[in-house]
Amino acid sequence: MLSSAPIEPPGTLLGLLLIDISATFAVSVGVAGQIRTFSSFISTIMALAVGVLSIKYRHKTLLMYGLIAYAVAALSCTFAPTFPIMMMAFSLNGLASAMVVPIISTLIGDLFSVNERSSAIGSVNGLRAFTYLISAPIIGYIASGYGWRMAFLFFLCPISIMSLLVAAKEIPSVDYDVDEKGQYMEGFKTIFSNRSAVSCLLGSIFSQAAWLGILTYSASFFRQRFIIGVSWASLLLSSIAGCFMVSTYASGLLVNRFGRKRMTTVGVMLFSALSIVYMVMMNVWMALVIVLSITAFSAMRFTSSISLTLEQVPAYRGTMMSLNTAALGLGRVIGSAVGGFSLLYYGWESVGYSMGVLGFVAAILYVFRTIDPIREQIEP
Repeated sequence: MLSSAPIEPPGTLLGLLLIDISATFAVSVGVAGQIRTFSSFISTIMALAVGVLSIKYRHKTLLMYGLIAYAVAALSCTFAPTFPIMMMAFSLNGLASAMVVPIISTLIGDLFSVNERSSAIGSVNGLRAFTYLISAPIIGYIASGYGWRMAFLFFLCPISIMSLLVAAKEIPSVDYDVDEKGQYMEGFKTIFSNRSAVSCLLGSIFSQAAWLGILTYSASFFRQRFIIGVSWASLLLSSIAGCFMVSTYASGLLVNRFGRKRMTTVGVMLFSALSIVYMVMMNVWMALVIVLSITAFSAMRFTSSISLTLEQVPAYRGTMMSLNTAALGLGRVIGSAVGGFSLLYYGWESVGYSMGVLGFVAAILYVFRTIDPIREQIEP
């Protein structure tokens, strides 16, 4: 749980202070949003490499390198002098997440029984949401008093180092025999020959794109349309994080009862439908209710889809979860890029429309192309 603490704060900072970062480097908000696009692109590429590395190297070792990368990214962003360098520095977060996110899920598969995994995933994702919750007001406070650069230095860097030290001491190392795991490319071949596994990856791409488009631009949407300040925007992000935390933890407890596929499908369908109406709202309270509802259903989708993906190819969990991280990274690329393009050329309403369409594509994939292996084993 603690090793997941650095995952969300970089995105929280970017979403909350996107307007301020764009002003510093004299670029538009839509262009500044492409910082996340580039970071997600790096994450996607690196995740493919981790799929191979997870077979050869200890999972804990890969996790340690990822946590180190988060700390280096925080320091680099603090002192980035130009927008291109800022993009490069922030992209180290993408590299870090490509190592940390799949390896945490893989370690859960290694160290927990099948009935415990969903709860463990829900707990990890709940802690990720909790760091989002506390990071928004802390980042807002630091940025208001000392500027956005100091938020990287005084919050993101310490939390990365803390996570590294705790994970290094407390997480057990598990050795793997490469010969027993098979040739490196065998895992990729096995996964891509499995229709359900491939559909889970495609579902991750489109559902994550829909969610990230909403998440990346929500603070800026509220700040521009309803003229609220950074402090109020940070409270909005904290509310989103709190909602996500409760929903993802509860979903982890309910997955075994209702099924991984069913909860994934319901979650993505509901948050996609709400996305379509979200950014046409002209009343701040209605918009708030809708975005919190989107968050709750997206959290349900996130936890259950990870549980569903983890069980697709048990022999190659490390490779499967690395590919899923690549899929999530590609989804972030698509979501932030499509959201930025829609905002630049068509306005806020089109952002909600486009995210809703992406989400419905994911729902179709989950409904018609995936199976729940655990459910299939239980039900005749």
